[in-house]
Amino acid sequence: MMTLIATMDCEQYFSRNEKLKSYIEGFNDGFPTAGEILERLLLVVRFIGMIPLNRESRWFKKANLFSLIIELDKYDLSKIDPIKLGRELTDFDFRATMNEFQQAEKGQLNSNEEKYLTLAREAVNEKGAREYRGEFLRHFIEQAKI
Repeated sequence: MMTLIATMDCEQYFSRNEKLKSYIEGFNDGFPTAGEILERLLLVVRFIGMIPLNRESRWFKKANLFSLIIELDKYDLSKIDPIKLGRELTDFDFRATMNEFQQAEKGQLNSNEEKYLTLAREAVNEKGAREYRGEFLRHFIEQAKI
């Protein structure tokens, strides 16, 4: 949670937990942007609740959810169609699952999609992996704009 809050506050990805120590030390007595961050986080969480996703979806796994929250926080959510975003995310989830079960005809993934899946499983805390996942998700969000 602290990594999520720090990333939302500084509005950029960072490696591992490198900023957390400075956040804990720097904001030990108070966190002036706490109310704003909480409001933004609640807005994003409510929006994610409107996206029709299966509870077993990969989008509720730690690295994917982290990236989804951070990326959605960058947008005016009133201009994103949660139903359309849900279709995009569910389609990718289905194809990724088919690929994992080696059902190639149903799970064709391109190299960017395969890289995303790898970075959602491995090196999840590295800055480059976080940036790649964010960029990848922005494509889905852009497709769902109203």
